Amino acid sequence: MSHYQYTDLKDRNTFRVILFRAGAWRQPLAGDVVIASLKDDVQYVALSYVWGSDETPHMLSTLNGKIPITDSLNSALHCLRSPERDVLLWADAVCINQAKNSEKSLQATSHATGQGQKSTIWKIWVRAGIERNHKWPLIAILQIFRYTSATRARDHLFAYLGFAADAEDSAFDPDYIEPLELVVKKFAAAFVRKGFGNQMIAEAGLASQPSRFPSWIPDWTNANKRLQSFTTEDPEGDVYDAASGTMLDLAVMDNNSVLKVWGGFFDSCQSGTIAP
Repeated sequence: MSHYQYTDLKDRNTFRVILFRAGAWRQPLAGDVVIASLKDDVQYVALSYVWGSDETPHMLSTLNGKIPITDSLNSALHCLRSPERDVLLWADAVCINQAKNSEKSLQATSHATGQGQKSTIWKIWVRAGIERNHKWPLIAILQIFRYTSATRARDHLFAYLGFAADAEDSAFDPDYIEPLELVVKKFAAAFVRKGFGNQMIAEAGLASQPSRFPSWIPDWTNANKRLQSFTTEDPEGDVYDAASGTMLDLAVMDNNSVLKVWGGFFDSCQSGTIAP
């Protein structure tokens, strides 16, 4: 059987779901691709951002061809499959045409920001204590899961929008078309605008990709190395507050590349001794 050929969706309200066929654990995965609308009362299970290698050694068989899937998605589908009844399922890796960046951006936005509220949301293997009914600022979630893996670098930014209290900010819309550098800078500028600039600077440290991102932006897209940041410098966990609780005055300039910080000069040190 040949591979499944995706056809363009009619508009931003339409999306694909899989009518996932019942079967025993060891049986091959099978289902049918169905076009649905966000305007309809469609009950489905949403499985999103199952991470790992992007290699696709497994197949999901449909009436119109086979869809290659990854090891992690294959395992998740086997776990979700019922031995007795068919299940209507949405999985981004299957229901979004991964070869079409414009569709990925549009469809990821619709599902990440909560459209289609009738669906049951399953965030498999990335929940790690974050509950669906408890919303966190996105920057806090990015810090918690900073060293997890993602198939695509920018999915480090997009994967947790369903858990974020500020996910509806247009600056956080999933974008698979713009260069990654611009997407990261756009996220960082939004965090500064929201008053999280001090938290971001504290976590920035020494960037692992200094040619791509400014030094004041944490590298949220690389899970390969735990970088030393300002907050990890002190093993005793001391909190420094030389400004006595005053707020940082920050602004982003030059196409989100430069962070401007206002301050005041009050004295200079001619000499001193560092205590042991």
